[in-house]
Amino acid sequence: MIFTRLKDRRGMTLIEIMVVLAIIAIIAGVLGKGLFNRLGRAKIKTTVMKVKAVEEAVKEYRLDLGKYPDSLADLVAKQYLEGDAELKDPFGCDLQYNKSGANGKPEIFSYGNEDCSAQGDGIRSSSQ
Repeated sequence: MIFTRLKDRRGMTLIEIMVVLAIIAIIAGVLGKGLFNRLGRAKIKTTVMKVKAVEEAVKEYRLDLGKYPDSLADLVAKQYLEGDAELKDPFGCDLQYNKSGANGKPEIFSYGNEDCSAQGDGIRSSSQ
């Protein structure tokens, strides 16, 4: 009697389990890709905002002292920025500063990648 009930009961086969796992993997892959794309876009937007903030600090420095800073560290030293953390982008790299940029104005930019190397155009604010 007990044996007949167990015998009549059907479990999942290995193929059914593999199909369910494959479906779960596909769903996780689609969701994961979308999430990583959003994280990448968020890092880029944050970098643009940081570059704009540093540009504003450079403009204030020039208005107050009559010259552009020699380096971004001058902005921190004279308290135009709160600390060195404001000079790093979300990728963990230092923001770049070129005192004699285009049109005689300094340019601030980020390489915009994880390995902090000059690949592509980098990330600049829209005002440059």
